[in-house]
Amino acid sequence: MLKKSGIFTIGIALAIGLLAGSLSLGAISAIADSDNSNVAPNYKVNAHGQTYGANMASTSVQFPDLIQAQGTDGTVGYIKKADLDKDQPQNPQEAVAYMEKMKNAPAYSGIPLYASDGDTVIGKFEVFNSASDAGQAELAKQEAAAKAAAVGK
Repeated sequence: MLKKSGIFTIGIALAIGLLAGSLSLGAISAIADSDNSNVAPNYKVNAHGQTYGANMASTSVQFPDLIQAQGTDGTVGYIKKADLDKDQPQNPQEAVAYMEKMKNAPAYSGIPLYASDGDTVIGKFEVFNSASDAGQAELAKQEAAAKAAAVGK
């Protein structure tokens, strides 16, 4: 059986704990409120009104219309977000069909690499399809090469 002083001590400890907890929750919510992941990056805009830039340093999920990329020959330019997003499934049935299509697709597919104007094609960018059988084979080959290189060191 607790004595009055023990109950008082427990009561004080509980009150301090609640106060400290509410203060720390306030700090956590203040940190969450200062999170910039939902803030749109300040991308440049071309003459056609398309946004362009690199999204690598941003924590935003908002990509520009033209995403900075390096082409197959090393040329730096922009790929259209619309080219990356094309053929995306809109429902589960389409998703199943899309995955089957991707499974039988080549490991790499090329899309145009543009200048910042969004019109001038300056090269080619290869998109890797890891869902394809060919893509899986390529990944296995790269993994085996990496392991062999690590053993050789």
